[in-house]
Amino acid sequence: MPSPPRIILTWIRTLAAARRLGDADDSVEHLARQLGYEAPTALYNACQKFLRATPVEIRESGGLWFADRRLRDTVLSYRSRPAA
Repeated sequence: MPSPPRIILTWIRTLAAARRLGDADDSVEHLARQLGYEAPTALYNACQKFLRATPVEIRESGGLWFADRRLRDTVLSYRSRPAA
């Protein structure tokens, strides 16, 4: 399991990707390289894990706005879970 700092770094890079996907016409491969991912598949996997969407879906759905909405929905779903 990744360490919390690594999870936070991946989350920040994923949000940066969402912003760039919404603002720029750069290819997913180009964005992955610019954001420090070893391969486009690493960016794809991070988007799937943290935002439950592919980079293309994020681009088509508004970029950072989409990511913000997904984050809010995720936080609200955790708040509504019963305490263990």
